[in-house]
Amino acid sequence: MPAGIIRKPTPLTICLVVLGRHVERLEFLEVMFGDRPALSPSELFYQRMLAEDPLEAVDKAEEFLKANSLSTYYDEVALPGLKLAQNDIVRGALDLAQREKIKTAVVEVVDDLVDKDDQKPVNEAINDAEAAAALETVHGATPDLPVVKRADLAPEWQGDKPVLCVAGQGPLDEAAAIMLAQLLEKHGLGARAEGADAVAISNIFRLDTAGIGMV
Repeated sequence: MPAGIIRKPTPLTICLVVLGRHVERLEFLEVMFGDRPALSPSELFYQRMLAEDPLEAVDKAEEFLKANSLSTYYDEVALPGLKLAQNDIVRGALDLAQREKIKTAVVEVVDDLVDKDDQKPVNEAINDAEAAAALETVHGATPDLPVVKRADLAPEWQGDKPVLCVAGQGPLDEAAAIMLAQLLEKHGLGARAEGADAVAISNIFRLDTAGIGMV
């Protein structure tokens, strides 16, 4: 080492965090000493929906959207969170009332993000550890999807809501359908979402399909 240069030793805590990040059996060290959340972004999303705390989820989503698109947020955080909820439904841990509460919370998140474009922004500084962790889960570059102009569409697609998104089963599927309808709107295709009850035998003949080009 050249004379006059003093090299500071690397703090032991940082060494432990790095070990925990790269050695699977030592992962608990990163949880203990690192600044990353102990739960994954999708787990935190599910936790907030279950606790009926959509505002906190929106705050984290807005941090995520400083560096990536809305569709990527839904794909990498929100939908995996709903899959965790579905797993709990399968094992009998969520009753219908809880499922409805989760759907209502998700709808609030979607409504609060209605003014966000589905385009990847110029990278901004991310000061939130949870949002940074969520961004690290994104694999590869996410291309921006085109936005179509209504005038360029075929006549049967130029109505206000030519796409009808129908939920497959219950409230969680309806929450996903609402996300899809919002993204279609942002890309120039008017869409609306309906719950699974809309296609039940007792209701399907009353379903409004005027102007629908695709279900």
